[in-house]
Amino acid sequence: MKFAVYCIDPENAAYRSSVSALAAEDADWLFLSASSAGRTVKTKTAERIVYFDADALAPAKMRELGEKSGRPWGAIDRTGIVEDPAALFHAGAADYLGPPLCAAGSILTEERARSIGALPQRREGAGACADAESGAAGREAPPFPGWSKLKAETCYPFVFVFAALGDQKGIGARLGERRLDKLRADFSSLMENWAEESGGLLWIKDAASNLLLFPAAEERFKTVPGLLKFQLNRLLVGYEQLRMEHAVSFRFAVHSGEAPWRKPGSTGTVVSEHVNFIYHLGMKAVADGALGVSDNAFPLIPPAFADLFRDGPLFEGRRVKHSKDFA
Repeated sequence: MKFAVYCIDPENAAYRSSVSALAAEDADWLFLSASSAGRTVKTKTAERIVYFDADALAPAKMRELGEKSGRPWGAIDRTGIVEDPAALFHAGAADYLGPPLCAAGSILTEERARSIGALPQRREGAGACADAESGAAGREAPPFPGWSKLKAETCYPFVFVFAALGDQKGIGARLGERRLDKLRADFSSLMENWAEESGGLLWIKDAASNLLLFPAAEERFKTVPGLLKFQLNRLLVGYEQLRMEHAVSFRFAVHSGEAPWRKPGSTGTVVSEHVNFIYHLGMKAVADGALGVSDNAFPLIPPAFADLFRDGPLFEGRRVKHSKDFA
């Protein structure tokens, strides 16, 4: 695979070594100065996946250059300088490599490149789950054996729930970063407790969002009503559970599909089209105060709740229903 990276000092040997470690040894890397990006991003990045170093370029500039390149682009944020990674996806980013991923080693695989649209999709093959529609809610799923009996790297059907606080940048500006960090931690604990009570678990957590898993075979209308309750009771939840005297909003998304199992805390970089989609859906397509449900997960909406949802535009080739905005 070929990559182009715009950074502060393309001749810095330590930087080149640390970034090159993100892909296999045979990857083709081109390091370019961020100051030259306006002149070279269209001419020197052909057939390359473009990454912008967050220490060198602001998100607005990344968006401008990404659009100019005409290539899928992402951000490398080794120091965690990006305050709101979701804003990058809203700006058109296809990938974001925060501090945990940058420290994880060889994460820029062909599967990841396919998931961000930089390479053609491969529906079948070694290490891949069956196909794009595998694990769709409503299809017959095998009995769930229990979390402790799942086999590592084996694909299982899951219901994915993306959960994040709304307006995190605004909260940080009003209350400070330390209060925002505490609020994020409290929200993650709240989501983890709810997931466990409902038969699921908190699978992946980062600074800005949470990914919950539920067994597809045992879902039975648990997730959507539960998430709507959080939205409807957000003032009470914010005051009693999160110790917030001001209103908070939540952003939720639900999708269903197969993914290779890894234990929480050992997920590393999970290669799955469905995992990438749920993150994109939650970060790019769902508004604060709302719940987005993909077409794979439409059967999870109880008939009595159908009037609370409206059809939205196609997102990454899928139909999506959006709930009423409760913010």
